[in-house]
Amino acid sequence: MRGTISFGATVMLCAAAHADIVGVSATFVDFSNGYVFADGTIHEESAHLVPDARPPGTDTYRIWVHLESATDRFAFLGASADDGVMFKFEADGNCTTAVLYNSALGTDIDAPNATLFTVLPELAYDSWLTIGHDGGPSTTAGTSIADDGWVETWAAGDPFASANGGIFDSSPSDGEDVVNGGFSGYRVLIGQVTIADGGTFCLQGRLGGTGGASFDFQLGCYLIFYGACCLSDGTCDLMQGTQSAGFCRGHGGVFQQQTCCEDIECPPVLGACCIESEPCTMQEPETCALIGGTYLGDQVICRCPADVAASTSGPYFGFADRVVDIADLLAVINNFGTDIERFDFAPVNPNGPNGNGIVNIDEILGVLNAFGSCSSVCEVQ
Repeated sequence: MRGTISFGATVMLCAAAHADIVGVSATFVDFSNGYVFADGTIHEESAHLVPDARPPGTDTYRIWVHLESATDRFAFLGASADDGVMFKFEADGNCTTAVLYNSALGTDIDAPNATLFTVLPELAYDSWLTIGHDGGPSTTAGTSIADDGWVETWAAGDPFASANGGIFDSSPSDGEDVVNGGFSGYRVLIGQVTIADGGTFCLQGRLGGTGGASFDFQLGCYLIFYGACCLSDGTCDLMQGTQSAGFCRGHGGVFQQQTCCEDIECPPVLGACCIESEPCTMQEPETCALIGGTYLGDQVICRCPADVAASTSGPYFGFADRVVDIADLLAVINNFGTDIERFDFAPVNPNGPNGNGIVNIDEILGVLNAFGSCSSVCEVQ
């Protein structure tokens, strides 16, 4: 069940902020019982039509400004040229086909008049920005626009970035268009977006309220960061969020930012291949078999026994890096007294498993004696 969604919101409070604006959020709405006004009531006249009119494969979100009290005033959403705050919107299907639904018959600023839904119920899912105007009879006059070209771009369903634009109410009254959001407190509706199912959107800018108070925010923007992760088994997984690259590498993968799996061919699976009296080489399983080698496993890397520490960066992220250094010494010290096979490598036994069942002074001496670049031998990590 979906309700209020943080949507990965990164909300930044500027220095001039006032307590009347307390946050921004996005909520999922399904209109399964009909079009929902900002106050939670249903447009009854079109309730039998709207649920079945949703564009296929889409999700709809409402965007809200949260206020401290029922009498607070909200006046502005947009850019601040003086402070370098950009007003931006971007939607991404994250490798799906459709991105933003913006009906040619709908509105771009303020919700369509709800009476139209009895004739064109699909307009209930239109995307728009507003200062509290949800298409119902109780909302006030239309939202004003400061347009430096962003509106046309928004109307086309494309991402925009405006340095001077925005929407505003030049003289809001106390509590104008403020609704009670229940557990989420008092709030004003500032937009609706319908995007591809599984997609994401980013909205950022400055919010203005009572007495010149302002609030700079980013909503959902970290989710726009995604990419294809080629895993060690040769498969591809789409990963989303600003930590995608590290998460991918942490699982032994190779990350390609803003790339979809269907657009790339992941490299073949490699692993350590051992041939008697020969150096260890990295091969595909089939190639290793053809040259008469023993394949030690997918992504098992050729290394020397004393190279026990996992690399924290570079091509060997998460694996031994073929250099015996202070990191390996510290790894042995930190595992002193344990029986972890990776660190119990001394003494080296040519005809059997290395080690003697405990990490001790043998391993410390082994690291010190092998300090520097190490030759590739057939040792399983």
